[in-house]
Amino acid sequence: MPRPSLNFRPAAALLAALTLALTACAPGTADEAPSETTPVVVSEAEPGAFPVSIDHAFGTFELDEAPERVVTIGWATEDISAALGVIPVAVPSSWAGDEDGFVPWFRDAVESAGAPLPETLTDLSGGEIDFEQILSLRPDAIIAPFSGITDTQYERLQGIAPTLAYPEKPWYLDWQDHTELVGKALGRPARAAELVADTQAAIAERGAEHPEFNGATFVYSTGVGEGTTDVGFYAPTTSLIGIIQDLGLTLSPEVVAEAKRFPDEIYFGVSLEEIDTVTADVYLGLVNNQDEVDASLAHTLFRNWQPITNDHAVWLTDREVSQAVAAPSVLSVPWVLDRFVPELADALKK
Repeated sequence: MPRPSLNFRPAAALLAALTLALTACAPGTADEAPSETTPVVVSEAEPGAFPVSIDHAFGTFELDEAPERVVTIGWATEDISAALGVIPVAVPSSWAGDEDGFVPWFRDAVESAGAPLPETLTDLSGGEIDFEQILSLRPDAIIAPFSGITDTQYERLQGIAPTLAYPEKPWYLDWQDHTELVGKALGRPARAAELVADTQAAIAERGAEHPEFNGATFVYSTGVGEGTTDVGFYAPTTSLIGIIQDLGLTLSPEVVAEAKRFPDEIYFGVSLEEIDTVTADVYLGLVNNQDEVDASLAHTLFRNWQPITNDHAVWLTDREVSQAVAAPSVLSVPWVLDRFVPELADALKK
């Protein structure tokens, strides 16, 4: 029987980014040396956008005027901020980033704006937030709507600057709502709506080029690690599912049905002995490298599962592509479509 899996190990870096339980540390003091990071605002806030008030899981985000020194926490928020014309003064270092911690679509957006790259937030052991670093940045706003911050962490961040947390649950926000929420917080709601419409149009255009997508079912899954007995499936409420469905595919009905049993889970596991109860026309495998692909295929039950036997598998071994698909944004989606859609189409045609 499918269940939340405790022993399978999906792509380690990606799941760590989604599920780290951050432990708060003491914030710094006001007499610390301020950061030299210079804010860059490419576009003005829209008339009448401020003051703004947004309710979220831990309280209310309130600003009287447009922020200039923005710090983002979590996934993809830095993409949206940059696309809206507000280059953050600090962003997370991406697990899929280059040697400086930046993914290519974010770097391109910042450099195209003629702005310096922002500071990256320090990765402390155990996933702790470096409150001292954030304090030194003197932010006007801390934007974290697609993150896993806790109520304790929120209180510490709120003591530094107005902080926007997630609406209800950590890591539960589709890319459209994410964009519109950040647009409202930064005083650019109309521009955010335009970005969503443009991105949706780009996805629809690519989907229309592939009629084979319509009605095809898919699963977004993990590989099968050494010593594991489960295959993990991502729930329909996670951002990883969004653009696949936008392209015209349909999430496996068995995944949809079983996910309802675990409404608070990002993913759940199905034992290898019961893997054939899940049907799909195409398998999307989220792994770190080819070694994990080979390890998965070494399991006889997995190898004999219908989408694998039919060679209808897309293994996402490229970290940049995985990040772009897993945490879609108005910057990452246009970047990834030309890289991902052909692979998806080829898998269905085999």
